[in-house]
Amino acid sequence: MEQKLQMEQKIGVQIAKLRKEQEITQTALAEYLAVSPQAVSRWENGASVPDVCLLPQIAAFFDVSIDELFGVSDYDKILFLARKYSAHRNDVNFREAMRYLDMELMEDDGNLKLLALKLHMFLQRSREYHGKALELCEELIPMARDEDRELYAAFTMQRLQFLAEERRDGQILEECLERYRAEKTILHLQFYFEALLLTDNERKVLAFPEEDDFARGLVEKPDRDARAVYDQLYKACRHLKDAEGEKKYKRLAEQFSA
Repeated sequence: MEQKLQMEQKIGVQIAKLRKEQEITQTALAEYLAVSPQAVSRWENGASVPDVCLLPQIAAFFDVSIDELFGVSDYDKILFLARKYSAHRNDVNFREAMRYLDMELMEDDGNLKLLALKLHMFLQRSREYHGKALELCEELIPMARDEDRELYAAFTMQRLQFLAEERRDGQILEECLERYRAEKTILHLQFYFEALLLTDNERKVLAFPEEDDFARGLVEKPDRDARAVYDQLYKACRHLKDAEGEKKYKRLAEQFSA
């Protein structure tokens, strides 16, 4: 509502400014628009605004754009385009807003308002691509599950990272633990350990082999396929500055490094 009022006030000020700059009387403008001189006076005083259907005629009369008639500054226009991109994120809207931003920054590369807006645009863009990448991961995981074990693992780990960046800690921990309990495999244990590491639960990683028979068995009887799990246990030890654990799990991982 406040923005609408400001725009209405601006148009009257702009009409008065343009009319005086071009040495045109209120009567001459009124005759051109087929309104009374009093109507023009009310617009300029802010008591009323022109009918929307008159705006193209007024702009044409003064040889200006509608934006100029409303007193829309270059910064205002960029702000409108940035809001448009925020409301409807796509490549076209992003490029349009950035084009105007970069043009203005060429004239004033130290403008903090413009630079802040550019930063905001990049953050919005990163969220857009983050969401697209997460969606793609979720499409690829079931496709790769039975076809390529390595890609299945890579897609799943990437998805966990995306969700962790969104601080969806509870979701990834619950999902990974449920998957592991339903099917105790090295790969599912790896996913669960990754979820724990991504959510700063290193102590739970180290405690798990003491609580779970399958995980304990991998430590007591090392398995080549579990090297990634030993690496995760090693990372947890390093984070917690557990020197003895570091040596133990580094040794387990290195024996299968060849």
